[in-house]
Amino acid sequence: MKSENLSRFYQAFGRYLIWTILIVGSMLIYLYQHVAVMDLAEELSTLGEEKKRLLDERDRLTVNAARLTHGKRVATIASEKLSMITPSGSPRNIFTVSSSAH
Repeated sequence: MKSENLSRFYQAFGRYLIWTILIVGSMLIYLYQHVAVMDLAEELSTLGEEKKRLLDERDRLTVNAARLTHGKRVATIASEKLSMITPSGSPRNIFTVSSSAH
């Protein structure tokens, strides 16, 4: 009788232990997934801020490039700093073909 009660006790204890392990394991899996999602959300936020910063920098560089390549500025630097002059007269290396030659 005593051995039968002990056997039932171990069977019941085994079932409770298995259920406890399953519940705790499920909770740990849920916790891990929750932490992983929170890490991804933080990374997404960081990447969004970096994207905004990079877009602002792109806009600033586009404006700066347009300013630096403006024709009047280039002509001023060419004439003042590089001592270049604007050519006068017609260019010597351009040839025209009359329309009657076709």
